[in-house]
Amino acid sequence: MNTQASTIPVTRFNLNHVERKQRFEVWRETMADASMEIELPDKAQGEAFSIDLTAFHLSNMMLVSAHSSAQFQNRTNKLIAKDGLEHFLVQLYLQGTASVQSARRSDATARAGDIILVDLARPSAGFVDHYSNLNMVIPRHVLLARCPNIERCHGAVLSRDSIFGRLLGEHILSLYRSMPEMTADASAAVAEGVANLVGSYFSQEMPCEERSASLQAANYQTVRQYILHNLEVPDLSPEMIAAHFRMSRSYLYRLFDKDGGVARFIQEQRLLKAHKMLRSRTHRYKNVREIAYALGFNSDSHFCHSFQRYFGERPSDVRQQQVVPKAVSGESASVEQRFVEWVNNLC
Repeated sequence: MNTQASTIPVTRFNLNHVERKQRFEVWRETMADASMEIELPDKAQGEAFSIDLTAFHLSNMMLVSAHSSAQFQNRTNKLIAKDGLEHFLVQLYLQGTASVQSARRSDATARAGDIILVDLARPSAGFVDHYSNLNMVIPRHVLLARCPNIERCHGAVLSRDSIFGRLLGEHILSLYRSMPEMTADASAAVAEGVANLVGSYFSQEMPCEERSASLQAANYQTVRQYILHNLEVPDLSPEMIAAHFRMSRSYLYRLFDKDGGVARFIQEQRLLKAHKMLRSRTHRYKNVREIAYALGFNSDSHFCHSFQRYFGERPSDVRQQQVVPKAVSGESASVEQRFVEWVNNLC
């Protein structure tokens, strides 16, 4: 592992220095800190695992070139709550295939030349065969500013056979080839251009009525932010929100239909916040019941049941996983730590 000199920050990660039998475990532990649960397919058990990543820091985005052995990748509710990442991941496959499953879209398969968009704030699972791809990691607010409905594209594939897929794929590939000459000053403008293209081209994957519903998308974002800022208000409910914004219950439900309705969205966000509070040292003096009642649950038994059903673990289990701040950072950090920090600190 080594950090390369460049006009923009560049970090390379591989496992060539690790004993062959230990490579996959090192990769699994690294990805557990970064965003994904990783497992080997049965057919790959006993084979030497390989992974090679080169990450380029482009202003408020990242471009990551990846070459790897086959693996299952799973982003669960538990992991989303643990790391709090909300970025979008745009993946151009150069070799191999990938399949992605998401709760609110039918299974998608990407071939070489196809592009997948993944919302890291939503669960997904998939399998990637021996592959090479280019990954754009883009902060949530950056894409939402260009395409308010982009969240509806979670798991969508831009086909290599479509004009938009070919154009975006060529742009990402050209961007990667330009990295040796990229300067820090140019990277901000380049990142801006990529975000514009991703928002524009993926919006073409939406039905026409969704593509043109800019007002509805803006209303969704406004109500969503209102909910996130009021999770600790006991009376937060569809009725309260509809009254606050002077909209009908039916319109409010339509805004959140992809989330399973506004009531479900409120509960999911409260559970995610509860998970964060249970792991935070800031709230270590609050017991489970206090956290549950602070987030609008009217009984600790209902809270514990909902929590375990959503995350697959009890609140008391999470309390034992309280985060202790890491002292290692900056130049003294390992390449793995710097890579994870880059992803976590994009804004």
